[in-house]
Amino acid sequence: MTLHTYPDPNTVPTSSSRNFGSISATFAPLDPATVVDEGGDVSDKARIVIPCDRAAAASPARGSAAAEAVENRTGGHARYLPAGVPLEAVEPCTHCLTIHFERAGIMPLLSPILGVSGARSRLARPEIFPKNAAVDALADLLVAELENPSGSPVYAGNLVEGIVIGLMGKPGEPDRQNGRRLSEIQMARLQQAAQENGPEPLSVAQMAATVGLSTSSFKTAFKNATGQTPGEWQMDKRIADVQHAMLATTMTLAEIAVKFSFVDQAHLTRAFRKITGETPAAWRSKRKPR
Repeated sequence: MTLHTYPDPNTVPTSSSRNFGSISATFAPLDPATVVDEGGDVSDKARIVIPCDRAAAASPARGSAAAEAVENRTGGHARYLPAGVPLEAVEPCTHCLTIHFERAGIMPLLSPILGVSGARSRLARPEIFPKNAAVDALADLLVAELENPSGSPVYAGNLVEGIVIGLMGKPGEPDRQNGRRLSEIQMARLQQAAQENGPEPLSVAQMAATVGLSTSSFKTAFKNATGQTPGEWQMDKRIADVQHAMLATTMTLAEIAVKFSFVDQAHLTRAFRKITGETPAAWRSKRKPR
């Protein structure tokens, strides 16, 4: 299940890669037959894969006539693959531009645009994107930067972020193939029940009873309505309450953890970082007036 394998290594240009904290970008050769014959390439990180056509010669200097000749080399449809989802097929191409990331590392980019729930839903399912000329242009610039670094990590990092936001900064289509979704009235009842229950999470059975559904029907309808599991939805609400308490009070993080029914401060930190991409201490220090 190796992406970057060619029959004759001597004919393949060296891969180009850069790291930007929890995000990395790689431009490397791809043999599509390898992907198909070996059952798909699998990564332990989420990734965006953009097929590219490119001559095997070294990248020309930026701004030269040769550089103009390889403009718009990005080909095929970009796709998003969550961690563990195999890349099983791509359009015929010579290379792939791949952006790997942890979900927590990308949440700060998408949450301000989609909201926490929307961003988590967006990252939950694989997707093949329609062609996007603006993203293709950014991908071409990123490939050039990977092969001939300008020395500015900020420039390359901004290109990566632009590609991620350009592809994933719009809400995805909710999955309604498995039946009904909760109505606005039912969601309002759940909001009220969760508020009345305080920091303690509701069980799935309690939530199902609140809207008059069986447990199995509720889980499907809830996922179709929100893109989340009941547990994810409730954790998002708890973290939002934690954020309010961190800004509105002088309580310590240990005290806040107890108030909102976390086992301890370490449990709060893990849950908070998973959703926001930051530790509670870092989040609070950036936002609370000194």
